[in-house]
Amino acid sequence: MLIVNQTIFPNPATSVTQAETPATAVSERRMRWLEVVVVMSVAFLTPLLGSIHALIVKRTTPAIVSQYGFTLGSFMLLPPLLTLMYVLWRNGRTFRDIGLRWSWKDVGVGVMLAIVALLTSGVGGLLLRLALTAAGMGEAVHASVDTIRHTWTRSMLLMPGGAAYMTIVPFYEEILVRAYLMTELIDLTGSTALAVAVSTLLQASYHLYYGWIGAAAIVFTFLPWALFFAAKRRALPCVTAHWLYDLIALLAKR
Repeated sequence: MLIVNQTIFPNPATSVTQAETPATAVSERRMRWLEVVVVMSVAFLTPLLGSIHALIVKRTTPAIVSQYGFTLGSFMLLPPLLTLMYVLWRNGRTFRDIGLRWSWKDVGVGVMLAIVALLTSGVGGLLLRLALTAAGMGEAVHASVDTIRHTWTRSMLLMPGGAAYMTIVPFYEEILVRAYLMTELIDLTGSTALAVAVSTLLQASYHLYYGWIGAAAIVFTFLPWALFFAAKRRALPCVTAHWLYDLIALLAKR
């Protein structure tokens, strides 16, 4: 029997595998980064540009406030979700793998998370207003508060399209900017803090139609949800909290 020293004469198949594995890993990592950019662009580039335009022209109400606008807006949320489904499928994953699992317990946690967001947004918003007022920007603060107060109206709840839109948006945002984006950033960079910061700032950025101060204030709403997801990797509480927060904010408008 001829025994070949593998150190001197390595198995070609083994050598190829060892040589290709690092390259394959790098290629897959680059692909995941590209997929993050594609999914986030498809999902949020248009809202971001529209929000920046609204900030520049000082338009305080989104253009979709109508039955037709809400219905069209609901359907326009589907392509980004389908894009995300394809990206997850390509990697052998589903929504469950990024934290979306049904659980009544998570719904209950979402209720508590909504209460936490109401508290942090109230306290954070108050501190921000006090700081800006002390800096001589009181008029800008009041203008921003009025903008947020009148952006949506209770009438949207009476529109089938409006009610559907308000139900879909929390799922859309939390799955994309929270569950998917944070999962990928944590896996790719190893930094939970970076994932929390990017997720929160991106979410605030396409709310610039509230004005700079309004967009800064809304960070205090999104931050608890980002911190919760970073700690627990469970998306349903964030979706529930977002939906409940929006409903309370809408019903509280005068």
